[in-house]
Amino acid sequence: MKTKRTYKTVDVERVSLPRLLAAIAGAVVVAIDVAKTAMVAGFADAAGKTHELVRFSHPRQTLLFVELLCQLRHEGRAVEVAMEPTGVYGDALRFQLREREFPVFQVDPKRVHDASSFLDGSPSQHDPKACTLIAFLHAQKLSKPWRVRSGEERRARILLKEHQMHATPEMELYNELEAVTAASWPELNGLMSHDVHWPLELLSRYPSPRAVREAPPDEVKALLVQVSRGGLADETIARVLFTARTTAGEQLDTDEERFIAKLCGLALEHREQLDDVSKRMRALVAAQPELCAVADAIGPAATTALFALVGNPSGYESAGALEKACGLNLKERSSGMKRGQLAITKRGPAKVRQLLYLAALRLIRAEPLARAWYEARTAYKGGIKMKAVVAVMRKMLRAVFHVARGQPFDPGKLFDARRLRLAPSPVAQPQPPGSDTTSSAA
Repeated sequence: MKTKRTYKTVDVERVSLPRLLAAIAGAVVVAIDVAKTAMVAGFADAAGKTHELVRFSHPRQTLLFVELLCQLRHEGRAVEVAMEPTGVYGDALRFQLREREFPVFQVDPKRVHDASSFLDGSPSQHDPKACTLIAFLHAQKLSKPWRVRSGEERRARILLKEHQMHATPEMELYNELEAVTAASWPELNGLMSHDVHWPLELLSRYPSPRAVREAPPDEVKALLVQVSRGGLADETIARVLFTARTTAGEQLDTDEERFIAKLCGLALEHREQLDDVSKRMRALVAAQPELCAVADAIGPAATTALFALVGNPSGYESAGALEKACGLNLKERSSGMKRGQLAITKRGPAKVRQLLYLAALRLIRAEPLARAWYEARTAYKGGIKMKAVVAVMRKMLRAVFHVARGQPFDPGKLFDARRLRLAPSPVAQPQPPGSDTTSSAA
C-alpha cells in the first residue's frame, strides 16, 4: 500500500497550485514520462525529490499542463523540464515548452532503466516511477540540454526518411526477383554483380530466357551496353546470351513473365526516386565543407544519416564520443576469471550503423589495404565475417571525426601497411555520383 501511495498521480485539472508551491521551496524540476497519450509528470525540488505526480492526456490536456508550468514561473519559481528522448511523441510538447522559453533537458533512457531499483529497492518499472527517476538523475547532473535541430538537420531527416521509403521496397523487390530467377534462370543470379541496374533493365524488357532467345542478339547486347553505360564486360554479355540458350531453369508461362516484368519495373521506379533523393543529399552536404569531405569518404547517404541522427561529426569532442553516439563503442561482461566477449553497444541510431556497414563493405571492396586488414582479422579467419566488418566500421567512423575537422581521408593512416606487408595506399578519391544509390547501399 505504501508503494501505491508513493506513486499516486493526480489529474492535471485537480492540481492545487498553492499546495504545490508550499511543498517545493525554490526551483522546480518537472520530470516528464512521455507517451503517445497518457503522460505523467513529476514535480520535484532542486535535490531531485518528487513531491507531486501529475497525469495528463496528450494532446487534450497538454496546453493546460504547460499553463500550470507558466503559473509556477509567474510565482517567481525557476522551472526546468527533464524528459527522455522517446521517438516523436514528445516533439509537440517540447515545441510548446520552447515557445515559452522553458529550459528542457534530456535524460538517457538507459540510465533510467538501470536506476529502476535505486530509489525504492524494487525492480518494477512504470510511468510514475520513471518520473521520479528522471527528476533524481537530472538533479545529479546526469542530464544534458536538449539540442534543438537546425533547419539543415530537419531537412536531412526528411531526406533520410524518403531514402528509406524507396530503399526498403526496392530491396524487397530485388530479393523477390532473385527468388524467381533462381527457378527460371539460375545462371543469371551468378552473373549479377554489385550493380543491380542492368539485370532489372534486362528482365523488365525480356523477363525470361525464352524472351532473350527470341530477341535479336544484337538488340539484347545493345540494351545491356546502354543500361550499364558501357561498364558491363563483353564476356559477361556473352554469358548472358549463352545461358539464355542453355539454362537449366524451368520454363515460365505468360503470367509469370508478366509478373517479372512488372516487378522489375517497380524496382526501377524506386531506383529512379533513390537517384533523385541522393542528388538532394549530395546538395545538402555540399553546402557544408566538412560534410562534403565526409561524403567523399563514406558516401552521401551515410553522411546524411550521421548529420540527421547524431549531429555534425565535427561537433563532437573526440572520436570516441562520436563512436559512442553511433552505438559502435564496445561493452564487456566479465566476472572473476570469466572473460566475456566484446560487443558493440548498439545504443545509437540503427540507421546510422546500417549505412556505415554498407560504406565499410564498399571500402573493403575498393581499397586493398582495407581488404587485407579485414581478411587478417581473427573474426574473419574464424568465419565470423560480420565482426570483421564491424571492426572496419569502427575504424572508418574514427576517421570520419578527423575528416570532418579538415584532415584528408587516408586509408594508410587507418591500416598499418607494414604489418600487412602491403605498399601504402594513396588517399581515397571521391566516389562517383550515384555510387551510394545502388541496392546494396540503399
